[in-house]
Amino acid sequence: MSLDLILVRHALTENAKSPQGDFERRLLPEGRKQCELLGEYFREKNFRIETIMSSPAERTRTTANLIANQLALPPGALTYHDSIYTSGMQQVVALIRTQHNQEKTIMLVGHNPTISMVANFFATDITTGLHPCDAVLIQFNSGSWADVNAANTIHAEWIQNAILSK
Repeated sequence: MSLDLILVRHALTENAKSPQGDFERRLLPEGRKQCELLGEYFREKNFRIETIMSSPAERTRTTANLIANQLALPPGALTYHDSIYTSGMQQVVALIRTQHNQEKTIMLVGHNPTISMVANFFATDITTGLHPCDAVLIQFNSGSWADVNAANTIHAEWIQNAILSK
């Protein structure tokens, strides 16, 4: 049995020094297009994403919602978790490990550097930081989210948004 985890860095945003503060930074029009491309990619590849977990920050909420819309996910499939915004890699890994085992494909939308650190934790060949709206697909040879780790990673693929837009 296998489980699929898709890690996504939020799409391209306003300048980090925008007046409304970090939590409220919005996506740029180019960032919204990045989300559409990534959502189309997963839809065309027939991914059956059952849950999207997202940071509650504006830029990740919007990224997650735009992707969910492309995949025609039901409203309850998208949840927000403060720990994705406020915590480090270990806490985000712990959140992943608490997911229900009947959900075979989960997406998590977060921020750098944590999202890249989580990717590297599970897929040690992913060593550089993710760019806006990049994704990493990690497949585990496991039937339990509680047991996922680098040792049971059977496949990891970096999906670069810059390549999707060409």
